Amino acid sequence: MTHTLISFLGKAGNYQSTAYQFPDGEIATTRYFGLALRRKLQADHLVMFGTSGSAWDVICLILAHGAPPKRKSLWKKLKPIVGDSNLLQQELQRLIKKLLPRLRVAP
Repeated sequence: MTHTLISFLGKAGNYQSTAYQFPDGEIATTRYFGLALRRKLQADHLVMFGTSGSAWDVICLILAHGAPPKRKSLWKKLKPIVGDSNLLQQELQRLIKKLLPRLRVAP
């Protein structure tokens, strides 16, 4: 059986790293709880809902950690437009194509 985790990405802003403690005592420190929960639950899929004003840049930054410079450049392009809530559908589609392989999630 496959499991799909549904998560919501909030408004762009200052997503600070926070420590979350699971019932088994494990602590996950992250800027976006949805990714930590996906790892913990070993969900096969993660569906993120958000708007043009959501913090897509935070997801890119998290996934770019330790990634090749090409992935980091995507974050640098998104950061200014996400903060202004001007992220266009076309750019979101491009972002999705870049994120899917990193998350190992099928569209």
